[in-house]
Order: sequence, then C-alpha cells, then structure tokens
Amino acid sequence: MRCAPSFVPVTLLAVIAAGFVEPAVGQSFWERFAPVERVSAEPKGDYTLTDKHGPWLIMASTFSGEGAEKQARELALELRSRQNLNAYVHNMEFDYSGGVTGKGLDIYGEPIRMRYQRGSEVTEFTVLVGDFAAVDDPRAQRMLQDIKTMHPEALSATSGKSSAQNYGGFRSWLRGRSGGAEGPMRTAFMAPNPLLPHDYFTPRGVEKEVAKWNSRVEHSLLKAPNRYTVRVATFRGRGTLQGAASVMSTRVKNKKADDGEALVEAAENAHLLTEALRDAGYEAYEFHDRDESYVTIGSFDRVSQTSPDGSETPTAEVQRIIQTFGAAYNTPAEPLPSPIARKQLKVDPAVVQAQFNQAFAGEVGQTAAGLTPKFAQVEAERGKFRPVPFDIQPYVMDAPKKTVSGVFSWR
Repeated sequence: MRCAPSFVPVTLLAVIAAGFVEPAVGQSFWERFAPVERVSAEPKGDYTLTDKHGPWLIMASTFSGEGAEKQARELALELRSRQNLNAYVHNMEFDYSGGVTGKGLDIYGEPIRMRYQRGSEVTEFTVLVGDFAAVDDPRAQRMLQDIKTMHPEALSATSGKSSAQNYGGFRSWLRGRSGGAEGPMRTAFMAPNPLLPHDYFTPRGVEKEVAKWNSRVEHSLLKAPNRYTVRVATFRGRGTLQGAASVMSTRVKNKKADDGEALVEAAENAHLLTEALRDAGYEAYEFHDRDESYVTIGSFDRVSQTSPDGSETPTAEVQRIIQTFGAAYNTPAEPLPSPIARKQLKVDPAVVQAQFNQAFAGEVGQTAAGLTPKFAQVEAERGKFRPVPFDIQPYVMDAPKKTVSGVFSWR
C-alpha cells in the first residue's frame, strides 16, 4: 500500500489555493500531480476506431444529420486535448428502405406499412472513449462517471451553432431539470468494440465433458473461487512431452508413446506438479483439456494496480509468482525445496540440473542467453523423482468456469 507523505510543500499549497491547479475527478491527492503521458491530439490526426482499440469502450455521444462527422471529430479531439482521453470516432450506416410493419390493418385489410421519417439511409457518427480490457474495469467505471458530468465546448449549447448530437434538445432539457450538474454526455455507457467479432465476447464456458473430467480432481482449477489465476506450467501431449518422457518418464521409458499415452503423461505431470506446489505452500490448481494439461497458482479478483504515473502494474503477489517461476528472472532454477528428492536421488544438484536441461531442450528447444528456466522435482513413483519444467513466461489468465454456455459449445 502506498503511504501519503505527512507534509505538503508550501509552494504547492499556494498554487492550489490560487486556483492554478485543476485536479482531475476521481484521483487521489498525489496522483493529481504525478506526470501523466499525454495522448495524441493533432487537429489533422486520424482517430478512427479500429479493431485494435478496446475491446471495451465508453460510448460518449452519437451524431447524425448535417455536420455530424465534423462535430463528432471536434468532440473526440477536445476529449483528447483537454481531458487526455483516448477518444475515437466510428461511423455506422443504417438501411431503412425496407420499412416496418405497424400495428393494425389498412382499408384493404393488409398490415399497415410504415417508413422512417428521416429517410431510407442514415449514417451515425459515434464518439467512443477507451481502452479497457473488461466491462467492469474499475478505471472504466470511474471514467464513465467523469464523462457523464463533463461539459465539453464541442457540445456547448451557447456556441451559436446547430447541434447534430442525437436527442440534443432532449438532453438540454434534462440538464435544465438537473440544474446543469449533469453534462450533455449524461447517457454515456459501456459498449464493446463493434469492429470485433461477436464470438470475441462469447463466454468461454468449459465443455460438459471436459468439466466432468476436472470435477473429479481434488485441486481442479474449476474450484478456484476468484476470477484470475497465474499459469506457470503447460504440458501438451506429443508436442512437448516426448523429450522429457525419453529421459525421465517411468511410464513411457524405453518405448515410443502414442498420442494417448503422451496426454496421460501430460496429465500426470500437471497433477504431480500441483501436489508438489501444494506441499510447498502454494495455492496451486490443475486443469486438463482435450489436448493439454496445465498448472496455475493463486486465485485473485484483482491482478493489477495503478502506479503514480498512471500505468498499470501487476499486484505484488502476482509479480512475486511471475518472478519466482519465470525464466526471465535471476531467481533459483529450482524454486521448490526438495531435500527429500536430493536425498533419495543421491546425486549432486548439478547432475539434476544437467538432466533437466537435456529434457527441456527436447521439449521446447534451447533458450536464449540470460534466461534461467525453472523446474521442480516431482515424485513419479515412491522414492523416485524426476524434474519437470515450468513455462518460460508465466502469465495471468481467466480461470475457466463451468457455465451454461459450455454445455452448448462446439469445437
């Protein structure tokens, strides 16, 4: 936790008192004065929305009719230049030439046909603000409330120009009723990036059959209580297990394993590693899919935090896991204590390290200089141990959940 200093420079207090510093809404005292990277805000810049933005954004305002595109771009530029927000413009075309069926019947007994008063084709321009990884991102929710109370010059009713903002008159009437506390973007809301495919936002439910396999496992990842976890080891059938199997595996040693046996080997490695991590005091979970098994550590509702400079960094606990098991960090190659393993093997640790390096090269190839691949010794049979590798780079992932959508998923 970051502790605030117990004093404030006199010069800074004088500036605040004089009104020269206008703090941003929703920021802590010290974050208001931290250096913040400015977003691009060039008058001739192209800030059109793409599928690289988002995936979640705030729909700030929409425009249609004469001057709609110009006003949308003016608003986006103002949000960038004055509020330092990543604002984008997106246009959508609607074809109403087919008309709609109204209620009731005409004089001939046929359903009443209706048409849109604004014409058969309408183009709307939308200003969106982002970028957010999830709809419930705390930063997004804070920014959404800020946007609802902003009064940008581009939407000012006193500017003397006609407004192309949709429902502009109604919004102005609502502002009058609220005493002006809420701005012209008071109806802003979270929205997915419309340029991303629909299945990007489809819940990733676990298949019914896969869920059945994992429900029988004591430390199944399906039982993790929170949303996030850190993946630290992956075992994939023939693709990565044959190197280790040929050197160390008691299950398939001295014979060629087929795909089924390799998957069994993968599941075995994941299970044994999970048990070893649990014995060492880690909250470890295992998960078995159709073509791989993997091991994760921890169960978190929050995995990142905002630094004073506004950047997002992993929480201390997540960073500790990544540094302990990631090959990019100069931490012990064997992070788990294994005095029993060394005693039973009766070999020098350097011999174990050499054995692991041989297996690792067979699985994933040689590593770049400066990396320290991590491994753990697991008890494959009573009194017999073998080293298994951790992934080169652990990463945060959503813990799979058994959902209704998983029942209907197709592969």
